[in-house]
Amino acid sequence: MAKMCATSTDARNAKRTCHGNSRGSPFPVHPSTIVLKIASTNAKNIVFYAKFISRVNKFIFIYNGLIIQIYRYTMGKQYTLDELLKMSKQEIVQVFQNGHPIKTKELDNTQYLGIDVGMPSWFHKFFWKTFRKTFYRDPETGVLRGWNVKLQQQGWDGPQTPKKDKKGNDLSFGHYHLLPAKGKKFPKGWEGADYLDYGVAGNKPGDPAALGYCPLVAINEGSTELLLGWEVFKIGSLFIPLSDYWILKKEGPLEKTEPLPRKR
Repeated sequence: MAKMCATSTDARNAKRTCHGNSRGSPFPVHPSTIVLKIASTNAKNIVFYAKFISRVNKFIFIYNGLIIQIYRYTMGKQYTLDELLKMSKQEIVQVFQNGHPIKTKELDNTQYLGIDVGMPSWFHKFFWKTFRKTFYRDPETGVLRGWNVKLQQQGWDGPQTPKKDKKGNDLSFGHYHLLPAKGKKFPKGWEGADYLDYGVAGNKPGDPAALGYCPLVAINEGSTELLLGWEVFKIGSLFIPLSDYWILKKEGPLEKTEPLPRKR
């Protein structure tokens, strides 16, 4: 008589033998099933720890930025241009996020040296690293408007030389208005006080500069010597935020004014 291992409570399960499972394997559970369970468990652990480490790193980054801000506030310290130029991209982003409202009246009829700190080195080599931004209080409209000027790439120390067109005029492009940002939507939940709107400044149709919608902050509270901008484009209601930031260092009084693009 065949040796049975079925329970007396359920005779229908008598088909199972003491030699293994119903599939004839000598093991109660097939080895491949065990391997799959171990692999699945390890995969879940890897994902869990990866997420955990990511969150810890994010917390440390925010914590360090907060500590730096508290230290600078309590000690009355301010960022310098040299410090900013040595920062990593993440540190620049942190400075931007902790930026301050701009005393816009202090920008009337001034010009700034722009230094890009977001684009890769190949971009700086083939296009530009430095440029000029201007701010002009239009006496006719009262609007604080401005434009970009292309510069000879000769560093950021010392006088700057604008590039010229065939008629000897400064090569200007990308006109904008400095406007209040309150009540307007921006990408990544940014809530600041001021931004540059290129879409209302008369740039010609088809000019990519007309898509600019760039938040702008003061780096040091109460000072307009150093500003920091974030390159953002807007098409209708769609935002295209770039991982590009630029420092503006005050040069001094505005040297030249430019007419609106459509009035040339």
